[in-house]
Amino acid sequence: HGAESLAAAATLLRLAEVQAVLGGFSEGFEFASRALKIYEARLNSNHPLTAKALLAMGGNRTAAADYAAGQPYYERALLIQQHISPDSVGVASVLTQIGFNLIRMGDFARARLDEERAIAIFDRVPAGNEAVTAQALRALAQILTELGDYSGADRCLERALSLLEKQSGPDSVAVADLLTALGNSAEQQGHFVPALQAHERAAHIYQLDRKSVV
Repeated sequence: HGAESLAAAATLLRLAEVQAVLGGFSEGFEFASRALKIYEARLNSNHPLTAKALLAMGGNRTAAADYAAGQPYYERALLIQQHISPDSVGVASVLTQIGFNLIRMGDFARARLDEERAIAIFDRVPAGNEAVTAQALRALAQILTELGDYSGADRCLERALSLLEKQSGPDSVAVADLLTALGNSAEQQGHFVPALQAHERAAHIYQLDRKSVV
C-alpha cells in the first residue's frame, strides 16, 4: 500500500507540472498538495521528495503571478535541502528559484544574496552544473541591472555565456538567449556596436534552430 501511495504521489507531481504548463495553476497546486501529504505520511517531513512537492506548490503559485504566496513553499523546501546536506547543489538550486521569485517581488537585495550564495555553491561543484550555474548568473545579472550595476551584470552574462557554449555548443538556443540579453544590456548603456554584434549572432543561431526544426 505504501509503494502504491508513493507511485500515486509521483503521478500527482507530474500532473502538477503539466497543469502549470497548461495554465491550470489552482489544479496544479492541489495535485502537488496531495503529493506532499502522501510524502509526509509515507516518508518524512525532511525527505527530498517532500521538498520536491513543496517546490511544485511554490512553482504553481509563482506561475499564477502570486509570488508572495509561493515564497513560503520555496523557503520550506530550502530548509529541507539544508537539513539533508548544507551547501549542496540541491540547496543552490532552491536558492536560485527563491532568487527568481524575489526578483519578481522586487526584493533585489535579498535576491542578490541568494543568487550569489547559489553561485558560490555551484562553483565548488562545477562539473555537470554548467546550466544551473548559468541560470543563477543570469538571475544575478538581472538583479545587478535593476541596481544599476551594468558592468557587473555584463560580467555575469559573459560568464554564463562561456559556460553554456562549453556545455551546449556555440549554436544552442540557450546561447542565443544570453547573446540577446548581452545585446540588450549593451543597448541600455549606449554601446551600439557590441549590441549589434550580439544581436546578429543571436539571430543567426535562431535561424539555424528554425531550419533544424523544419
